Amino acid sequence: MTEKGLKLRCSIADTKSLMAGSDGIFEHYSGEMLIQGDIIGVVVEDARVNSDFVLIYEASAIMLPKVVGAQFAAGDDLYYDGMEHRVTSEHRDNLKCGQALQSAGLEDTQVLARLGRRQ
Repeated sequence: MTEKGLKLRCSIADTKSLMAGSDGIFEHYSGEMLIQGDIIGVVVEDARVNSDFVLIYEASAIMLPKVVGAQFAAGDDLYYDGMEHRVTSEHRDNLKCGQALQSAGLEDTQVLARLGRRQ
């Protein structure tokens, strides 16, 4: 079972966010990573189909869901895997979305990260 919920590890003042709209097909849950247009972010609160939601796209420290089997050292680039809705170390066919702030092992399900493409 995937643990859900936004896990911000910085002040809300150290984030950037936008109001996004669901695609009319899926519900979104707090802590879920997704891409909205060309912006990768984390959903703040659960959102039903056809409702608006807040997406944090930059944060100085946030726990991000990661692909089991990926590992990171502090400072490593993170890439968004759109099929898994998680970060990975694999850059091919994935978009850069941040940097690891701490190491994360193969079996870890989350990594402490700086979220945002402008690193």
